[in-house]
Amino acid sequence: MIQKYWGDNILTEWNNSSFGTYLMKKEGTDISGKESTVLDLFKKHEYWFYTQGFAKDVTFIPLTEVYFTGVNTSFANIRTNSKTLVSIYLSITILILIVAILNYINLSVSQAGKRGKEAAMKKLLGCNKKDLINQFVSESVIMTIISFIIGLFLAFLAEPFFNEVLNTTLNLGQQLLDISFSLLIVVSIFVIGAISGLIPAFTVSKFQPIEVIKGTYMLKIKSVYSKILISFQYVVAIALLACSAFIIKQTFFMKNYDLGFSKDNILKMDNTIPPERVPALRSLLEGIAGVDRVSFSSGTPLDGGNNNSFEYKGQSLSFQMFSVDTAFFDIFDIKIKSTGVTPSDKTIWLNQKGYDALQPDSISYTINWGNDNPMQVAGIINNIHFRSLHTDTGPLMINLLNEHWWPWSIIIKIKEGADPFRTADEIKKVYSDFNGGLPYDAKFADDTVQEWYAGEEKTAKILTAFTILTFVILLMGIFAMSLYYVRQKEKEIGIRKVNGATEGEIMVMLNLNFVRWIVLAFVIAVPLAYYAIQRWLENYPYKTDISWWIFAATGIIVLILSIVSISLQSWKAATANPVKSLKSE
Repeated sequence: MIQKYWGDNILTEWNNSSFGTYLMKKEGTDISGKESTVLDLFKKHEYWFYTQGFAKDVTFIPLTEVYFTGVNTSFANIRTNSKTLVSIYLSITILILIVAILNYINLSVSQAGKRGKEAAMKKLLGCNKKDLINQFVSESVIMTIISFIIGLFLAFLAEPFFNEVLNTTLNLGQQLLDISFSLLIVVSIFVIGAISGLIPAFTVSKFQPIEVIKGTYMLKIKSVYSKILISFQYVVAIALLACSAFIIKQTFFMKNYDLGFSKDNILKMDNTIPPERVPALRSLLEGIAGVDRVSFSSGTPLDGGNNNSFEYKGQSLSFQMFSVDTAFFDIFDIKIKSTGVTPSDKTIWLNQKGYDALQPDSISYTINWGNDNPMQVAGIINNIHFRSLHTDTGPLMINLLNEHWWPWSIIIKIKEGADPFRTADEIKKVYSDFNGGLPYDAKFADDTVQEWYAGEEKTAKILTAFTILTFVILLMGIFAMSLYYVRQKEKEIGIRKVNGATEGEIMVMLNLNFVRWIVLAFVIAVPLAYYAIQRWLENYPYKTDISWWIFAATGIIVLILSIVSISLQSWKAATANPVKSLKSE
């Protein structure tokens, strides 16, 4: 098939590098030791890909490791993934788990004053420190088991969402049947339960019963633990929210970036028709009511075309190549700055980067390739993007399609006002009837552009889901902590109200204590989020600005949600009858 499609010499000449190469090693041998031998072979035969500096070494990659190598496997059409991205997802998941554990520890420690009376009685009745620690850890493990059962149910509900955004099949039910996976879950439950229960256990077990009798233990608990743990949770939540916002902003930036060509109402199809039948097919397609223009080409801004790497005036250059008909430029609305040279089979069009690289004669616009086949530049086109914005736009060369060259794409412009989907169905039917029902692919240009950034969209969805989960955990903890904090302040609130304090002043006093720690968390989280976003944006040659207002909006959102959660408790305390809190004094 390779020889049939590319010509008989394709497997004997060194001029084509557009194929993935597989080698089956002999059993028991170390094929990696042959990398230098193959490199010497390439250099011996003056393989241009190496002699002109486009590649410098040879590396054999086991097929089982290709998935996470990050190598360019576009020609081999192998499904790959980013190990860095998977590591980020895993890190965020662990971070959310840590936030949940800290939330549990924080709530347990804040309630330790009340549990202290229970512990004091047990100590007076002969229980030792070890017994108290075992009790708290056991309670934590039981809580973790219950949480796991609920979490597993939620995981099954969320499985379709993660299958969609991760483009995979998780098969949670099947995974649970795996002994090693199930054993890992059991171990994790007990480890998480033990970690969550140890700090509260040590906190309660180390005090002296006399502290509980004097009432000093509750004050000590309140002042040491809770605010630090809450601040850490706020740092995580603010950083995740800011990162999610910037990923969404970058995705929106790329999807709406001016690519230099029109992509609206354009249908791109695979062409399986030989060159001699192209005029007849063009006539049939143009006869469809909703069709405006039809173009046949080898290479478009949607697929990047062919690559042509060559040496020119002592420099190694790499150009993308389109072979098109004259309707191509009108359909994609590509602007051309004419040089005055009449287009023919001896002319080319260049983008500005290609023109600067070749530097043609400024009078005749002739490029001498050194092979008795000079070409003239008919015009300079705007720097259209013929790849996604993940890579920089390089030099581009466009020539007229030879009548004997097999175009691999059909580009159809649908008329304004016509139903694009109904017209597309008519186009597909006409083409299918014409080519005898051979399979082909057809897609709208704007859908193709959107797919370029599907990875960023999925990352934004996952990070948004993680952020929402973090906020739910955080606000639940804040709500419970504020309830406990307000109860501790009931008598103080009663005294202040008796002495003339207003409800607004009481609300400010109760909320301000939490707001200070939120502000501290914001100050810590912003530099961390800024650094993470800056590093992430380094992967993109075209990127959005790191806007200060996103950080400000993030802080305001977090502050508002927290104040609302806290105020639900502080309002009740501020409006309560002070007699109820003071009648026992």
